[in-house]
Amino acid sequence: MAWLRGVLPGPEDAFGLGLVLALIGAFLLGSSVLFRHPRALVAEHFGAARERLVSIRQYIFLRLQVHLGFLFLMVGFALEIYGHYGLAPGAAAAPRLFPVPWVLGLAGAVVALELGGWWLSHALFLRAVRAHFLARPPALEGDLALARELGELFGITSEGNDSVQSYLLRIRRRIGLPESGRAPAARGHALPADPEAEEGFV
Repeated sequence: MAWLRGVLPGPEDAFGLGLVLALIGAFLLGSSVLFRHPRALVAEHFGAARERLVSIRQYIFLRLQVHLGFLFLMVGFALEIYGHYGLAPGAAAAPRLFPVPWVLGLAGAVVALELGGWWLSHALFLRAVRAHFLARPPALEGDLALARELGELFGITSEGNDSVQSYLLRIRRRIGLPESGRAPAARGHALPADPEAEEGFV
């Protein structure tokens, strides 16, 4: 345990760092809970049209942010307890300097965790979308708007000589959908086929 003393902050710094972590955790929890705009709540109440699939990724990211917020709060409170009871008698009266290196390190860790959480939420989102459509294969020919969304999500760009069928075939192959025998029932927001799109999918 002696080697930990050179790595972990001492009791004189732990209390301040615990407060910083508690503030970060409270901010992450608050931003993840209070993220919905009142207009979105009103639109949902009156049965507005469905949002784009990519909006689900934000919900996954905010759920990960809740976990990070609780983690920072727990570690912060633990450091405060350690800083309060770990000081030797009489050490509390000594002057204390703000632990700038530790705070900068914590800020860098928060940024890295947020970026990693965003990447992880995107990966989990794509996996959930793929699993959903594997279980319920969509009729993409009758819902070209959904086909465009799936193409954007999975990075399938439209080539100049693409027809609708060739583009949809590449989407199905990327997700793992069968090329034939698809479910005839489409989602409720099916769009009529665009006769001009048969020449080239844009």
